[in-house]
Amino acid sequence: MTGTLRRGFAMMDVLVAMAILGLLLAIAGPSMLSYLKRGNKLKTEQHLNLLKQSINQYYADTSSFPHSLDDLVDKPDADSPLARRWQGPYVEAKGGGVPEDGWGHDFVYERTPGAVHPYELYSYGSEGEDGPEEDRISAW
Repeated sequence: MTGTLRRGFAMMDVLVAMAILGLLLAIAGPSMLSYLKRGNKLKTEQHLNLLKQSINQYYADTSSFPHSLDDLVDKPDADSPLARRWQGPYVEAKGGGVPEDGWGHDFVYERTPGAVHPYELYSYGSEGEDGPEEDRISAW
């Protein structure tokens, strides 16, 4: 046999492959981030709708709005007047408890008697409590 057979890739082959991968990441990266942002916002909106329905069902059963979102999950004490009428749990996240928004933050729930709506229910958005007010996602 004359000559030797060399196996493997030349340095130029590796550089070309890395350049192609870098180009693909540069093109696809921003759209992937946009896709993830839309997904988190959609998840948040769906959880807000679920919580709003659960709060309204709680009200229909007990004739009062919950004091906190935990009231949708935790049964009232037996000596509470709500204990007889409570038909929950009204909502439950995968790990138990109340679901979080798409960014892993707790939802904000405040009773607002006498206001336009009997309660406020919203997420602070992607930046959490420190983010700008216009980033909030409301159930209303």
